Amino acid sequence: MPKASSPPINHHIARIDTERNGTHAWLVRMQHRSLFVNHYFSDGKFGGKVAALKAARAFRDATLSGLEEPFKSRWRATTLRRNNVSGMPGVARYVRLSEAREGGEARPYWVAFWANAQGRRGSMKFSVAKYGEAGARRGALAVRQQALADKYGTAK
Repeated sequence: MPKASSPPINHHIARIDTERNGTHAWLVRMQHRSLFVNHYFSDGKFGGKVAALKAARAFRDATLSGLEEPFKSRWRATTLRRNNVSGMPGVARYVRLSEAREGGEARPYWVAFWANAQGRRGSMKFSVAKYGEAGARRGALAVRQQALADKYGTAK
């Protein structure tokens, strides 16, 4: 079994076989922040399909080793997406509808999600009924900030 820090065997690597133009190669494709990498390893240049794959894996591994946190970077964990309404990545508002469908009342809550340094995912919910809308949101934001501080040393 591969180590937790190593990528899956062909992660970031795709096979390109196009008979029309005679392309037979492995493509290494990666993105890290503003760095985009697209590199071809043709069977002809490297002496066959297996040798080209070995070269592609070696290139991928060398490129990833030069990057900080290649799989779950702080940048990704803290970048605000267009559809975010809470103001912080990893914090969202949900409404529990199961009771509402059965004639009960919908129960809204705020939840914070995070991944610790070992990659384990955690979450904590804050009920709007218990804490109020602002209090539940504040609680989720505080938990998310603390999780980022625990993982990265400082909160963003």
